[in-house]
Amino acid sequence: MQVSIPVPLLNTKHTQSSGLSQIIAVVSSSESIDENKVRQDVQEIIPEYMVPSKVVVLEDLPKNPNGKVDRKRLSELYNRPN
Repeated sequence: MQVSIPVPLLNTKHTQSSGLSQIIAVVSSSESIDENKVRQDVQEIIPEYMVPSKVVVLEDLPKNPNGKVDRKRLSELYNRPN
């Protein structure tokens, strides 16, 4: 199984009902992925405060006209209150 590198939205303004910001990791894979497994794997390589509270799996990441990951579009999609 091949997974593209997660694209964390580190500057997200998305807030939980508690009012706290959260980090959302968006990963791309054409195969089924266990979102909890992604979080566990990430916990082994980055500090706890950087571990995403939510993992979103997409088959394809949105691209801008230059073919790069469209971070603005991802931010717009996931910077919404619960």
